[in-house]
Amino acid sequence: MAAPHGINWRCRARMEDFMKSVHRANTFALWIMIIFILGSFALSFILSLLPFSIDSTLVSLLRYILLFGVPILFYFQYTKQPVRHTLRLHPIRCRQILLIIAFSLLIQPFLMFLSYLSSLAFHNFLDDSLSTTLQTPYLILLLTMAVFPALFEEITCRGIFLSGYRGVNLYTAALLNGLYFGMLHMNMQQFVYAFVFGFLCSLLVIGADSIWASVLAHFIINGVQVTLAYFTAHLQSSLSVSVSTSQNSASVLSSVFLTVITLPLALACLRGIFSLNGRLGLLHGKREDNIPAFRKDPLSPSPVEAPPISALRGSMKPYYFAVVIFIVMCILTEFSK
Repeated sequence: MAAPHGINWRCRARMEDFMKSVHRANTFALWIMIIFILGSFALSFILSLLPFSIDSTLVSLLRYILLFGVPILFYFQYTKQPVRHTLRLHPIRCRQILLIIAFSLLIQPFLMFLSYLSSLAFHNFLDDSLSTTLQTPYLILLLTMAVFPALFEEITCRGIFLSGYRGVNLYTAALLNGLYFGMLHMNMQQFVYAFVFGFLCSLLVIGADSIWASVLAHFIINGVQVTLAYFTAHLQSSLSVSVSTSQNSASVLSSVFLTVITLPLALACLRGIFSLNGRLGLLHGKREDNIPAFRKDPLSPSPVEAPPISALRGSMKPYYFAVVIFIVMCILTEFSK
């Protein structure tokens, strides 16, 4: 039986809608990176000209609002995309929350080990600022290094950017998202573990179908790291001791040992989140089918599926520009240390 007249036209129109969605997400990601780089320099310059100092918490909040919050608001105002659907503002159930908490705690040793490995090859810029940052009161430190990033970075990366890849293979979407999240940290040392973390957070959001899953995980992971660094530094200061090389080696070995045990458990928790939402099929290659443009056409004998990422070269140009910017910034920062 011949296909009804107009099917090919509808398929092409839907394919174009999908490619526009990917291009829109990539363009937003590129602009966020440009604004983040130029805005950081501009804000630092303006603050240096002020005859008075501003509280670090206020500066951090101002940075997130200007460099992330304003572009996010502009994106929704300009594109008219539905906020709830784009950001997956869906509630998560108690069992999911427990699995997310367990996942966040169990994945910590693995991320810490990756951070250590990357610090062997690249300069650790985060450590440079920790000595002064850790003098901040604990609750304020938690707010600036755990709460703000969990909200603004997740809305940007696992909200708007990831939404543009609905319909793409799960692992492809998570991989590109993780790469972008890593690049947003603007140095190679943080890129490694941020890439893995971004990849896993993308899976969390898709599995739970809610951005609150990655917001919670991001807060817990950053919060645990901040807590450990803060109380370790203050304990060493009060006891007037320093960490020796042998102690560092013992810490790394313990992270490796814990990773062997906790990583499989963390992945089991992640799988459990998919299972609770009836989304295990996504882990086996099925595409997310929650947007009208890619549901089965009632006049078509088969679903209209998104193209492979190789067919989206035109839509990927902004993403490639972001990669080039990241590489240039890494070269500049590594040679300027």
